[in-house]
Amino acid sequence: RGSCNLRCRDEMSYPGFSMWGDPPNPSGQHAKPTPIQDKLSPGKEAIRYKRHLPKGAISGAMMWAGGAAVMGLGFYFVIEGRHQRARLLAEKTNARAALLPCLQAEEDRTQVRVEYQRLQAEKMIMKDVKNWTPGASVYHSDRHVPPTPTIQLANKM
Repeated sequence: RGSCNLRCRDEMSYPGFSMWGDPPNPSGQHAKPTPIQDKLSPGKEAIRYKRHLPKGAISGAMMWAGGAAVMGLGFYFVIEGRHQRARLLAEKTNARAALLPCLQAEEDRTQVRVEYQRLQAEKMIMKDVKNWTPGASVYHSDRHVPPTPTIQLANKM
């Protein structure tokens, strides 16, 4: 038998021995291989492997629903927080827009006061120069050129 595999050779070398625990047919072939199983020794109790757990307090569906409710509540609070921040930002923007005319008027008054002080200082410094007109533009242009801000080294201006 050239096509015989290892199982056949082992069975042939050990007559009456089968890896499957059943004796071979009279023809020497196995009718149906049946595996050898470990069996319980006589007088021993079987091991219980089935789970006998009490029913849990919360079912899977209830846990899923509770998780969805917690997430929904979280999303609600996040969205409400965003809306509140948007309302506060709008309030802050409106307050700044309402204060802008007052702040601009204050800045204009400050510029007028500084320009008047500059004009008085120019009159006092240039009083001995002939053909000097205080407050006249030093630029040869008709356009308005804003005055160059002076650097204050002390609070004397």
